[in-house]
Amino acid sequence: LDAAGNPHTGYFDETNAELKYAQWNGSVWDIQIVASVGDMDHYTSLALDGSGYAHISYRDDTNADLKYAYRDSSGWHMEKVDSMSGRASSLALDENGNPHVSYNDYNGTYLYIKYAYRSAGSWISRWVYGMSTTGASRTCYTSLALDEDGYPHISYYSCYLFYNLQYIFQDASGWHSNQIVDTGTDVGQHNSLAIDADGYAHISYYEDGYGLYNLKYAYQDATGWHKQTVDSEGNVGRYTSLALDGSSYPHISYYDSTNGDLKYAYQDASGWHTQIVDSGANMCTDTSLVMDVV
Repeated sequence: LDAAGNPHTGYFDETNAELKYAQWNGSVWDIQIVASVGDMDHYTSLALDGSGYAHISYRDDTNADLKYAYRDSSGWHMEKVDSMSGRASSLALDENGNPHVSYNDYNGTYLYIKYAYRSAGSWISRWVYGMSTTGASRTCYTSLALDEDGYPHISYYSCYLFYNLQYIFQDASGWHSNQIVDTGTDVGQHNSLAIDADGYAHISYYEDGYGLYNLKYAYQDATGWHKQTVDSEGNVGRYTSLALDGSSYPHISYYDSTNGDLKYAYQDASGWHTQIVDSGANMCTDTSLVMDVV
């Protein structure tokens, strides 16, 4: 949402092989073609800067590049962030409007979780975790959030051997080694990360394995990590999107594939509550959630 409360979205038009951006102007959707590259990864990530301009990370599958598109008063601009990279990207802007992106990189030998940011007009990238090629055919979902000091925090699905949810972050002393947040048969897909005002991480994610198809939530405090099962009614929890309210309570949108419903869960002082937002066969896949300001 922009300052006026109008929604904006970035998405891939598979029929026409185009990256598109749409914004609601109060009466109709203004739709723009950002890029036409033949084929793109379906996982786009959108952020708005302080002036309400859109920034989008995406993968150009035709050229196997991670791309970044942004808009200003002169129109749209595209940049290549990294080569042979860019699946499941997650974009965030710092307080100066500089883009930061987490994503996958497969170089033919290893599959890496990577982090890139733009500084003084140049992109700087680094590997933060590496895995064997055994996991290369899977999507190692990443989610990026910046804390109040602008340091990156990344949650990701370790899609090799153990299939667990992991977390890594940077502070003034450097990068801190991987933390295993949750482990089991297959946990951590479709994860979404948020950082609260105290710098602690909160993650929503999907558990998939041996009949366990759950929406889960993990949060961090001074004593460590805590995990909760939010919804277990059927096959629920894919395509989660997490936001925190002013009291740091979690709010999650997600997909119920058993019933084809878009669902919403939130926590307050009395516990967890779930609602069906919209119903229908295959109502939604990817979801995205944002909280307004009250």
